[in-house]
Amino acid sequence: MRIRLFSAAALLVGAHAVSVPAFADPEESRTTKAADLQEVTVYAERKARGQSARDVPMSVTAINGELINQAKLQSVVDVGRLAPNTQLDPVGTFPGFSNFSIRGVGNSNSTRSIDSPVNIIQDGMVIDYQAGAVLDTFDLESVEILRGPQGVLFGRNASGGAVVLRSRRPTGEFNSDLSVTVGNANERDINAAIEGSLVPDKIAARVAVMTRKNDGLIENTLKGTFVAVPNCPPPPIPPGTVCNVNNINGQGVQHPTGRISGVDRIIVRPTIVFTPSDDFTFTLLTQYQNYDDGGGVARAVFPKNGVIQNQQRLWGFTPAPGKYETNVQNVGYTKIDAWHAIGEFVWDVAGGAWTTTAAYRDLTYKATLHVSGDPFDTLVFPNNVEKADQSSIETRFNGSFGERVDYLVGAFWLDADADVRERRELRTNTSTAITYFDSPWTQNSVSKAMFANIDYRFTGQWTGSAGVRYTKDTKDISLRPLVSCGPTPTGCDSLAYINDSHDWSNVSPRVVLKYQPTPELNFYASFSKGYRAGNYNARTGSAQVLRTPANPETNASTELGFKSEWLERRLRVNLALFNADYKDIQRTATVPNSVPSISTLTNAGKATIRGFELDGSWLPIDSLRFDFAYGRTDAKYDELIGVTCPCGDKAAATDLDFDKLAPWTANVAVTHTLALANGALSTRIAYSRRPEYDTDFRNTVALRQPAFGLLDASVDYTTGPWSFSVFGRNLQNTEFVDIISLGLGYQAYGGQPRTYGVTIGRSFGK
Repeated sequence: MRIRLFSAAALLVGAHAVSVPAFADPEESRTTKAADLQEVTVYAERKARGQSARDVPMSVTAINGELINQAKLQSVVDVGRLAPNTQLDPVGTFPGFSNFSIRGVGNSNSTRSIDSPVNIIQDGMVIDYQAGAVLDTFDLESVEILRGPQGVLFGRNASGGAVVLRSRRPTGEFNSDLSVTVGNANERDINAAIEGSLVPDKIAARVAVMTRKNDGLIENTLKGTFVAVPNCPPPPIPPGTVCNVNNINGQGVQHPTGRISGVDRIIVRPTIVFTPSDDFTFTLLTQYQNYDDGGGVARAVFPKNGVIQNQQRLWGFTPAPGKYETNVQNVGYTKIDAWHAIGEFVWDVAGGAWTTTAAYRDLTYKATLHVSGDPFDTLVFPNNVEKADQSSIETRFNGSFGERVDYLVGAFWLDADADVRERRELRTNTSTAITYFDSPWTQNSVSKAMFANIDYRFTGQWTGSAGVRYTKDTKDISLRPLVSCGPTPTGCDSLAYINDSHDWSNVSPRVVLKYQPTPELNFYASFSKGYRAGNYNARTGSAQVLRTPANPETNASTELGFKSEWLERRLRVNLALFNADYKDIQRTATVPNSVPSISTLTNAGKATIRGFELDGSWLPIDSLRFDFAYGRTDAKYDELIGVTCPCGDKAAATDLDFDKLAPWTANVAVTHTLALANGALSTRIAYSRRPEYDTDFRNTVALRQPAFGLLDASVDYTTGPWSFSVFGRNLQNTEFVDIISLGLGYQAYGGQPRTYGVTIGRSFGK
């Protein structure tokens, strides 16, 4: 009843409702009058200084820190729902591991050796090993989502696009703030920051700290139907096989119940800006993060289109969970310990700006994952350990020749190491004894690139751009095959390692023609090619498979775009149409009925991807604002190698739909600000929706995610230095998943149930 009242109250308040401006740069908001849509500053074209998003000839969604706080967007997963044709979902099985997809190009696996085609870039640092990279949005100045291939400007493995995170920088003025949040599942969050000048006009510093704890949003239960079954192999039963009745006697398995998969996190971000002279700035951005979270627990389910599996046939268990419920013994854990340091040098010299970013990142990831989602622990990944570190440097020079020519030249280098040990424990269908798997592997990746881009202004209205990037990637891998070790954990210790090395190179071009007849109108046409390096499959038991890695994939996209502002900057409308030629597609798929599940990695063929995106904002009156975004993606395989059908309900392989691709995405938000005598009351109502889509490569009907929508709301009251907020996400408690898989049974991963809470904040400053 309380939850229903809360939802109703939020909707009623939303009728008069919501917020501060959504897509605005905080610096610009101080100089732009409140009665228009504030300017949006982005860094998508790698200029030395930010640009107006309206002037950038590419599809980009920019979310500023003000909206992140006001809409209570906890992670980039939440941010992704605001951008058209964008799905910034986690992988599901492994917490903190990204599975981002933009315009149908993305990952759909958790194999660590496979690079993502969507770059994640934090403060100029490309995050190579994306474990721990589904990042909290704490203390971010902005998030930019660049849609389409970014082959020249962001380069490495950006065949799908890029997610660019920019942390807050100190201004030199003293300021501090503190906020405390409490919510359901015993949520307790504290955000605090302080900044000021250490040496006036020379050294400014900022330290921000976040702690976040809750008891978990998944409920562990004893639900399900249990029957006694003989523990036998499937028919025909081999002669002489003795079938003993196992532990499944119709009584189920007793274990503790209650909330699981909680979080206990801390992030610390110290930042220093050193300005020894007017033409030189050095920024040091550091971060330490420590996660001591619950495990990535699957939820065993039985879809309405499901068929009997070994979970029912041999273990006698038919799951019957409620929303966001499971029934497991081993709840697992996830521990992430990571830090990085990024040094950014900007030197105004020789009539231009020379920018160099050097970075180092170190990560340790430890986890026990319950993969089968059943009470018998039939498949568990126990005590997996992953370590990764990377060093990178990018240097670029932005200059000009006269008033007509701007140019960019640069170089990039990255050296990354991964050291992973994947363990599995499988309780087979012929015995309750454990079969062990133990596969350690290491991989070194080196990426080098040179790039250049030139802008030529033909007239005050017409500009042409052309760029190119040359990339060379080298990978060395050493792996002990993922095969059965038998009934003892050390059974694989004597197996030999497989070693291989490979390198690939690529040239990616970019051409843009822009026509801007007025400052408020921008028409553009562009061609851009993106590239993802070749990849090894570290989840293989075959030397031959390992030594035949997937070759690079490419994505060549043509885009026509239009950006505009109308009615004295009260209406903003952006439209983009795109057509992409997607070749040598790297695709992973699970081998049907493999125990344990085995993933394959191949160059699956080629496809044509077409679609459009419409987004914008409308300010009909000073206090009321609408934001909207709609995107549609039509991805069609032109060729699919090594796949025979029927698959799901498809007759031919090329009829398969892309997995984890919603054919369209939509989002609308209504915001309203009401001035009061002692402050301001603002409310925000937002609704996003996706249609039905497939979660697996073979379009298995039982593994489809039905259409769903998510309703969020927040109410904020500010008075002087104080702020008070009430918020709710997924107010209807809609059930959705990131992926549904088929192993011993059906497992659902991911999704987020209803969350709600209250935040109190206080600012301190001059």
